[in-house]
Amino acid sequence: MFYALIYLIAWSLLLFYLDKLSLIQPDAMESSVTYPILAPWGPTLIEWIATAIPVFKDILGQIGAFLEGFSTPDGR
Repeated sequence: MFYALIYLIAWSLLLFYLDKLSLIQPDAMESSVTYPILAPWGPTLIEWIATAIPVFKDILGQIGAFLEGFSTPDGR
């Protein structure tokens, strides 16, 4: 059971970052059964990790900002 929870956490974080990179097509998100369940976990987990381990707060924020730069059309 513990490993299943770890897998779900890792998958939700991966989905979060793939969504930030715009690598997941909107129709794939809409047709997915698990995406609506797991997608809200990503930002929540990142906030929890940043609260539990303050060093990661800046790192995760920088990663998120960096990835958002790839998702905008002009790259900014």
